[in-house]
Amino acid sequence: MHEHAELSSPPLQRSDERLPALDWLRGLVMALMAVDHVDAVVNAHHAQGDSVAWQQPYPLSAPDFLTRFCTHLCAPTFVFLAGAGIALSRAGTGHLIARGLVLVVLELTLVSSYWRAGEGGGGWSLFALPVFVQVIAAIGVAMIAAALLRRAPSMVLAVLIVGLLVATELVRGSAGTGWAQPLWRSLSFTGGTWRADGGRGWPVDVMVLYPVLPWVPVMLGGLWFGRRLQAGTVTPVRVALAGVVAIAAFGVVRWLDGFGNMQLHRRGPGVLEWLHNSKYPPSFTFLALELGLMALVLAALLAWQRRRRPIWRANPLRILGQVPMFFYLLHLPLIGLGVALGVLPTGATFVTSWWGAVLVVALALPLCAGYRWYKQTFRHRWTRYL
Repeated sequence: MHEHAELSSPPLQRSDERLPALDWLRGLVMALMAVDHVDAVVNAHHAQGDSVAWQQPYPLSAPDFLTRFCTHLCAPTFVFLAGAGIALSRAGTGHLIARGLVLVVLELTLVSSYWRAGEGGGGWSLFALPVFVQVIAAIGVAMIAAALLRRAPSMVLAVLIVGLLVATELVRGSAGTGWAQPLWRSLSFTGGTWRADGGRGWPVDVMVLYPVLPWVPVMLGGLWFGRRLQAGTVTPVRVALAGVVAIAAFGVVRWLDGFGNMQLHRRGPGVLEWLHNSKYPPSFTFLALELGLMALVLAALLAWQRRRRPIWRANPLRILGQVPMFFYLLHLPLIGLGVALGVLPTGATFVTSWWGAVLVVALALPLCAGYRWYKQTFRHRWTRYL
């Protein structure tokens, strides 16, 4: 379990307690993630195609797009907070590397089996194709990189962050607009699909939605932020200012509509086109906007925490935020169960996605609370990985 800083003076100071604001934020984005995953299953007009190689048809449907857009906050926040957790963790480098490897294995086996079953092929077999490389694998590999760099000077982190952002943009630009890519390029830079058998059987054998290297800068940014928390230099005002700067940077780069957009340019003057940024792989505009919004939300939560009112331990967001991986592994079969029982009808609208996500979270909460109690009470070694 990561150790977070608590408030003891105007800046956020280091102590042995978790920082509730980080748990609240993590819980919030876990709940939003459920909206997107329910929407992908039940909404006949689910908005996706956040990539130059896999574009959403034009014009965009406002309700469907905005439902999807609200959930864009999730992945950057997951990765950023994981980096902050590494900086605040007392665990050794070896444990952090092992934890990252566990996440990769879970993605390639159990989580991929969920998605195969949801797509109607492969069943629940842990060892089958296709394999889906998504956010859990990206967090796992980025966690390994951050663990190895946790003692690196801040200037080294800054150089790596900028260098990787530029490199991924250049490689994506040279890859063309096709979704099929060589496996090494899909896994490291661009994302895409790969076939081992020339197209027999399933259309793809590996689908990479989260290539690793574009997400490492986000993890390293979280690592830097965690250091500032340890040093006691973080305040709500500074976090909010950082968010405003990031959103302003998004506005400038999106207005110029050139480098930094991962080739997913604005197709018109509308607001939705400004918000339609590349997530696969993440462009600078996508990361700047989402991390900027994340910073504003975090600043508000930090300010709320500063009021020193008693913190309700049964706060649903805090429960989800303290056992995020458990919730992640739980919510996917709950969605599948809801569809199988007819509670979550397919071919519905975005409205079903929102109340369906509320239902999934409500069903998961008691189980998450029970696992949190078990984890905090018995502290078995295996629970450090889940």
